Amino acid sequence: MQINTFWKIILKSIGLWLLINCVWVIPQFMSTLNFQNGEINWNSLLLVWLMSLITLFAYIFVTRIFLFKTDWLVKVLKLDQNFAEERIDIEIPPKTILSVVVTMIGAVYFIKSFPSLANAIFEFLKQKELIKDYNNAGWLLYFFCATLIGFWVMTNGKRISNYIWKSNTQD
Repeated sequence: MQINTFWKIILKSIGLWLLINCVWVIPQFMSTLNFQNGEINWNSLLLVWLMSLITLFAYIFVTRIFLFKTDWLVKVLKLDQNFAEERIDIEIPPKTILSVVVTMIGAVYFIKSFPSLANAIFEFLKQKELIKDYNNAGWLLYFFCATLIGFWVMTNGKRISNYIWKSNTQD
């Protein structure tokens, strides 16, 4: 495996990890409602939403660079230079390594969100309310979606890694 290919795998893995963690920024929009004396503090709310949007766009921008502009990033950061050897002796194809990394990231995301989903379901069932009357229905839905995304990434690691690999390389 070439040094350049090794760095592409590392950078794409970091990009996928950033993309998965980007989803955790979204609930922050919901939790930023700032009530004081029964009224919304609009100045504070707009500032927090602006900061959350900037954070979300920064995540997406950096993720796009790490996932789809890895050749450019390797050249700019000069990651493939100053190595004594041109190759790393690994007999596993780069796409397979990326597929394993994608599957592991999906598994970590699933493991991170599933207990929260189970807790939210337990709390919902304990309340004995309809879903429309339940105060934390948004969090229940969020943890359900996060668990599904983690499971989907974990079970479709090969397809996702093929898409990421083909997006900017001709290997």
